[in-house]
Amino acid sequence: MLTADSDRLAEGLDDIQLHHYYHALDFLAEHKDLIEQQLYGRLTDLTTLDLDLVFYDTTST
Repeated sequence: MLTADSDRLAEGLDDIQLHHYYHALDFLAEHKDLIEQQLYGRLTDLTTLDLDLVFYDTTST
């Protein structure tokens, strides 16, 4: 958690190296479709949203 006296979101992350992030990104990329399906299902189950199409702006400013 981020606290007033901390500049980190979570403690204990000092040992994480760059290759750990790349490994996590590889995992997310491999499971992207399933993750998106599960998130969509959870969102529509928790709300009364009837979504058929979602736009997400990926452009940078």
